[in-house]
Amino acid sequence: MNFRSIAIATTLSIATAAVAQTPPAAAPATSVVAKHTCAQPAMPGSSKTTTDIQMKRFVDELNKYKACLQAYAGEQQKFAEAAVASGNAAIMEYNTFVEAANKATNSGNTK
Repeated sequence: MNFRSIAIATTLSIATAAVAQTPPAAAPATSVVAKHTCAQPAMPGSSKTTTDIQMKRFVDELNKYKACLQAYAGEQQKFAEAAVASGNAAIMEYNTFVEAANKATNSGNTK
């Protein structure tokens, strides 16, 4: 077996060992992502029985509900972006390691 064959075999061993490792188990989504705590406003009565004050109160509560849900969605978006960035960083770490391993195993090859 020449040096080139040994370098390729070593690189394949390194890649196989990395793939064979079991990734940490992901936590169930229910324990990671909490449901929002935004309160829905009470529905107003019919237009014939609802006063202007009651309707204004309903619209105010509806706006608070909307703002609460938008804030919740924004927080979840940040969480999702952080998770994607973490996954991408793990892939980049692996690629950098394999590239360094390839350079180290092929550095003496003059073919």
